[in-house]
Amino acid sequence: MKSNIRNLTLVVALTLSLSSCATILGGSKSTAEASGDGVGPATISDGSQVLSNDKFEALTIGGSFTGSRLTVMKNMNIESDAILTKVTVKDDSVVGGNLISNDSTYKDTLKVGGNLISNDSYFAKGIEFNGTQLELNQASKVIGNIISTSRNQSTIVINHSTVKGDIGFAESNGLLVLKNKATFKGQLINGTMKQE
Repeated sequence: MKSNIRNLTLVVALTLSLSSCATILGGSKSTAEASGDGVGPATISDGSQVLSNDKFEALTIGGSFTGSRLTVMKNMNIESDAILTKVTVKDDSVVGGNLISNDSTYKDTLKVGGNLISNDSYFAKGIEFNGTQLELNQASKVIGNIISTSRNQSTIVINHSTVKGDIGFAESNGLLVLKNKATFKGQLINGTMKQE
């Protein structure tokens, strides 16, 4: 009997310990509220996810992701495509697929495995992308460099937006298109520029 009680005590202690580390998506409270300190714990989730109005220590999603009004204090890692609206990431960001970024802020490096479309977003340290198309629209701003690592022909369009750093292409047939009062202050490496 004592052995069963001791085992039950260990199981309860282990369960409580594990539940304090886990993040449950959904429910009536955000993870930030539920944590008691205003910041939810790191979230690791498989499959596609939709999250809004929350704050996380870190965020890892094993599929596609749609997020709005989020703050991620450390790294964000999305395995597939992402649509982000009013999201702030304070450390490195990785999106394995395509990214649509609306009114979002990336305070460290952003790596995108596919294409990137940005509308009114801010990139403090630069962008590395492996797709064939990157578009900066509606007053998007890149302080660092933009690097295309794709072995296919890539096009970067700066439309009424600003890039202060350099732009480089892995392949020499890269194209940079400037339109609608676009500002590009850096150097173009391994590509051609066209003004529209």
